[in-house]
Amino acid sequence: MKLKDVGEFGFIHRIRKGGVIRPEGVVQGIGDDASVFEPPPGHHLILTTDMLVEGVHFLEGRISMRLLGRKSLAVNLSDIAAMGGDPLDAYISLAAPPHREVEDLEALYEGLREMASSYGVNLLGGDTTRSPGPLVINVALLGKVPRGGAVLRSGARPGESLYITTRPGKAAAGLHLLLHEGRPRQDGEERLLRAHLDPVPQIQEGRFLAREGFARAMIDLSDGLVSDLAHLCAASGVGASIEEALLPVSEDLKAYAQRERLDLYSLILHGGEDYGLLFSVQRDRTEEMERRFEERFGWRPWLVGETTEETGIFLIREDGSRQSLAPEGWDHFRTSGFFKTPFSRRPGPK
Repeated sequence: MKLKDVGEFGFIHRIRKGGVIRPEGVVQGIGDDASVFEPPPGHHLILTTDMLVEGVHFLEGRISMRLLGRKSLAVNLSDIAAMGGDPLDAYISLAAPPHREVEDLEALYEGLREMASSYGVNLLGGDTTRSPGPLVINVALLGKVPRGGAVLRSGARPGESLYITTRPGKAAAGLHLLLHEGRPRQDGEERLLRAHLDPVPQIQEGRFLAREGFARAMIDLSDGLVSDLAHLCAASGVGASIEEALLPVSEDLKAYAQRERLDLYSLILHGGEDYGLLFSVQRDRTEEMERRFEERFGWRPWLVGETTEETGIFLIREDGSRQSLAPEGWDHFRTSGFFKTPFSRRPGPK
């Protein structure tokens, strides 16, 4: 059945069920001119929004509509995590061509509801309109944080330790794999593909780092490690150094980069869409943070460098040499092609 056969309001009627997962504070959900909710006392509200455009952020036929729905909400949840907040309510706006199959869009909302249910998020409304071209999905997500407890990008000071909560580059390799399908999958490649198609937002980790006062500044890794570190440094007025020897390397990523003759450290430093957290910690609290983080989650974040008084971002190579790093991650108006990843090749024959 085509979208044009059921119309806007028929489609809204089909997808409105199951939107309220957490009824606390909800006065009116989907189905009226606007939603009505009660702000939680003693909290600040957080609002984030992300847009996914077919042909820019995803390609038809390369991701299922269910996974696309999950990812559409996950990238917004990651922003809430980076502030140390808890997600509340989501608003989904959809611009779709009338020839789209209704069942495809219902699968999209199935994925949205799955991700929403995992994190206690209500789907309270949005907008649906006709698109003459690509499918466009926009998610606005409301969250909460205890008053005065939001972790900003601007809180870092020189001499603090920099940590990340993921092995970066796996999503970039998953994208490369997605764009070069046609051969049998090898060991570990499904995990790389999943890292790109179905990211896991780190809400609990972000909340822990914020509530316990460990994270001085924090940002989620969406545009690439160096690019996102540059955003944090610019907001805080600091520089940073990254130690090559400390960068966590996924064995799946290492094997894939070798097979495809890709530059491993280009993927790690500049690949996007990992959706882990990058944060700074005062040096005298790093040992306590690592210990308590491991007690809470069963693993430790990775120390990768430190903030500096000197502006700029530098890579300290394993031989002790220093290399200036420029952001090479995603920029919508400077990056050509699809998605958020440079695919640098290693020299020599494949």
